[in-house]
Amino acid sequence: MVNVLPLSEVPAESRKEVMIDGEKAWLVIRNGVLTEIEWENGEIAWIVDDKVDFNIKDQKDAKKNFLYDLCTEKLEELEENGYRPVFSVEKKYEDQILQKGLEPRPTWIKNAWVLAGTIGIRYLNKEGNRILCVLKPGISFESKKVAPRLTGHHGYFQGVISTVKSIYPDELIMIDTETMEVIGNDGQIHSGVISKISDTARSKISGQM
Repeated sequence: MVNVLPLSEVPAESRKEVMIDGEKAWLVIRNGVLTEIEWENGEIAWIVDDKVDFNIKDQKDAKKNFLYDLCTEKLEELEENGYRPVFSVEKKYEDQILQKGLEPRPTWIKNAWVLAGTIGIRYLNKEGNRILCVLKPGISFESKKVAPRLTGHHGYFQGVISTVKSIYPDELIMIDTETMEVIGNDGQIHSGVISKISDTARSKISGQM
């Protein structure tokens, strides 16, 4: 039976202990999806949360002139609550990411180069053969010009983001989605220890959202 609960309500099946920049952290995994990263000091980077409300009704009611401002406010709210931009990249580009990070790419729009990702929503993970690049906590969206991307038939903000700036290797947490291992800037896999847990991570910040 398919579990139709939002991921945030699915009990965490495991916490994988890893090292990120020399600090102990845990990857929290629900239904095979990385939903958050939790550090020993209690800081949490939210990756996927099906309960995020993108205020689509408000976007429908907004005048066209104010739609982008409304979406920008929502993105700022997500940043304040610990959600981080995520970029899902094919594993074959691992060496390039380790050396150069992520760079904007050409789009169907003439002379437009952007780097597209997601925030709050489920990331692309085709066949589990991806590297998940998470913008590290402490790096502001403004410094990387992270902006809401309006998508879909009606052109609403639904969790897709973009930037025109490059993101360097030391600004990213890189995770192999097949093994859920952290890939270090030294090019090595930093293995972790998986342990079964109850759903405790979210309760630590309940009431903040």
